[in-house]
Amino acid sequence: MKLRCTTNSIRIRVRKSDLKVLETEGQLWDLVQFSPQNTFQYGLKMDPKAEEITAYFEGQHMQILL
Repeated sequence: MKLRCTTNSIRIRVRKSDLKVLETEGQLWDLVQFSPQNTFQYGLKMDPKAEEITAYFEGQHMQILL
């Protein structure tokens, strides 16, 4: 999974293998390690109840519900 940030925009690019993981496990996570103490974790999570795609950002976490 690849994360791209530009002015007021975030794009996540997934490979076919990532889609298989998302389909079988219902979620897909990756992280960026800035230093041993600082990481940023981001992921996609399937939510059958979600009516639209929603993003949540808290601390060093970003989660996108699909």
